[in-house]
Amino acid sequence: MLVDAAEALMNSDTNVKKDNPVEGSAASVNMHINAGLLMPCIGPDHRVRGMLNGAAKKHLGERLVLDAELPMWSAAFFNLDQSQLFSNASVEQQDQILTICSQSIVEEALLIEKCGMAFGAKMSALAESVEERMFYNLMSAEEAIHYHQVRQFLPNNGVDVEPNAFHELLSSLIENGDRNSLVFVIQVVLEGWGLAHYKILADNCIDEKFSIELREILKDESRHHGTGVIFSKQRKFNASNLNYVVDVLVNFLQMIQLGSQSVLGAVDAVLGPLKDAQKQTLLKEIDSEIESAAKLETLRNLMLHNGGADVVSCLDNHHSFTPYSAENCL
Repeated sequence: MLVDAAEALMNSDTNVKKDNPVEGSAASVNMHINAGLLMPCIGPDHRVRGMLNGAAKKHLGERLVLDAELPMWSAAFFNLDQSQLFSNASVEQQDQILTICSQSIVEEALLIEKCGMAFGAKMSALAESVEERMFYNLMSAEEAIHYHQVRQFLPNNGVDVEPNAFHELLSSLIENGDRNSLVFVIQVVLEGWGLAHYKILADNCIDEKFSIELREILKDESRHHGTGVIFSKQRKFNASNLNYVVDVLVNFLQMIQLGSQSVLGAVDAVLGPLKDAQKQTLLKEIDSEIESAAKLETLRNLMLHNGGADVVSCLDNHHSFTPYSAENCL
């Protein structure tokens, strides 16, 4: 087993706490864990590396060692073929922009998988049955395999990757969230949305090796999401759970509302500094608001169809499913 719940217990508060339930609602247990977002990697010559690779090879076989070159997605994937600014750039500049955009996607996936190992460990420690604990330990092992595979497609094995605002939100959620909130937000919402997101990435990836890895990840994520839906329907929110989930999702959805910020950042890094008017034009040309609206609608339906009607009602009051215009994204 690549990840064990014992590590979670050693790095956590040892007291498992129960929230005060509202009448008619189930209690939700909690504990603190270090999500390990900034946890360092051991050196390449460390003896544990050999043990780890031996364990991973049982699952991966010849896929244990991979390599690829960025970029992994075309200009059309990012809608940059619709941008006059991008079209006027040199071939070298275009390649730099696409490399940054592609690397941003892979880096985001890497740290999600890194946090996923901690999530599985925490949920294993909070499990109520042997089978539930078995599932989350297997999930942790799968997340460890995903992490190993994804980091091979990044410079320096992803050691230098810096977390973004989404990673910070995810890390805080895993460290502080109660069991019921974690199941709904991570397994139902984020992994459910991730299924559509990873499928689009896999279908459009121009690197065959990484496309294969994404499809393998999809198989595991589908099982993680499906199990989360089962648990979420069995365990209802209390008032504290609901407020916490809404607060987390307001922050998450705002990142979607802001549109294609990573693409904007890549263009600005290579061709900038851009003026506000140029940024607004770029966001409009790449259909940032339209893309955001589609993602937000997908997330809303995902919550509605999986026991999140009360959550959606609260988020509607925050106007969290309305994308920002280009003018409001700067």
